[in-house]
Amino acid sequence: MKWTNRVLALLALIMLILCTASVLRPIAFERERAEREQAVKARLVAIGQAQERYRSQHGHYCPTLRELVKAGLLADSLRRIPYSGGREFTMQVSAMEAADGEPMSSMECSAPLADYLKGMDDRQREALEHKATEAGEYPGLKIGDLNRPNYYGPNW
Repeated sequence: MKWTNRVLALLALIMLILCTASVLRPIAFERERAEREQAVKARLVAIGQAQERYRSQHGHYCPTLRELVKAGLLADSLRRIPYSGGREFTMQVSAMEAADGEPMSSMECSAPLADYLKGMDDRQREALEHKATEAGEYPGLKIGDLNRPNYYGPNW
């Protein structure tokens, strides 16, 4: 009888540990996600500011991050997405015509969830991607919008 009580106590302890872990895992994921997103947001803001300086000098946005670095407007280290293993932000620019016929440019710089949440729980990351896609939103962080001229605001 004594050994069965010990086995039951051990099983109860194991169940307690498993339940606690299942509650703490999503909390830890969200904490780490928030930390990583702050780092990505800081770089996106710096890129947006560099793009605005470039646009004020040249009349249009710079097509690549490398050119922003060469122009001395952006530190080379800011081209890379934090926690991504060295992947670069995606930069896109486009030219369009304003309602009054004047040429205008727009830009978009983005980092997908898959890049900056690399190495974290794939199921939780995929759920975030699915939720954003279903809502018609970009699954990640970005500044600017190719469909809106001279707008480099963030999506967060």
